[in-house]
Amino acid sequence: MCVELDYPDVIKTQEDVYVEAGTQRIYFAEPFPHRCKAVNLTLQDPVGSDLPATALLMGKDPSYFEVRGLDKDGQIIPVYVDVTAVGY
Repeated sequence: MCVELDYPDVIKTQEDVYVEAGTQRIYFAEPFPHRCKAVNLTLQDPVGSDLPATALLMGKDPSYFEVRGLDKDGQIIPVYVDVTAVGY
């Protein structure tokens, strides 16, 4: 006999999250009960920086994710991101 459990997805969003220069840990207001499956980041125009820039997801956990902003030359910069995270 095999039992398979299916948990409904939980979606969490955050807007205008400021990421300081360096790797920053961003906590969810309430952790996912079991697992964070994916974190999608939308990068806003970095103030005072030449585009393009990027935000790197450095790790994720049911309670938080870690992110770092980089400019077009790979230098670490502060950025603003919007976040959509999915888990269960």
